[in-house]
Amino acid sequence: MATSTQQCDTPQDLSFPALRVPHKIRRPEHTFRYTVTTLHPAYESPGNVLLVFNATDHPSGAIHYETARIACGIIAGNRWDGYFTKEVDGLKLELEQNGLLSKGDYYFHVPGLLRGPRHDELNG
Repeated sequence: MATSTQQCDTPQDLSFPALRVPHKIRRPEHTFRYTVTTLHPAYESPGNVLLVFNATDHPSGAIHYETARIACGIIAGNRWDGYFTKEVDGLKLELEQNGLLSKGDYYFHVPGLLRGPRHDELNG
């Protein structure tokens, strides 16, 4: 199989002009003061944090539910049947795919995959 290579006969000038900043650069006015933290239900705090999201999808602090669920599903070994609860042994949150998780802490559960130091305690 023949391969071809391209040669550049003339060198190209890849230099960029100096940037001029017309005014003083300021920190963004919006800071990420609200977060959504997802937790592993079978581990004790503080070693149970899966992900922390900047809750910027709503002014009161929230994140898109399906984005958080997919991100946690990737962490949990590409499991797409996971769900959130507010308490470690709480009820499944019933949210629409375009719903919002409000600022705060949530436990991410994967059916049949509860392992860790608290496994026996939670499965009684």
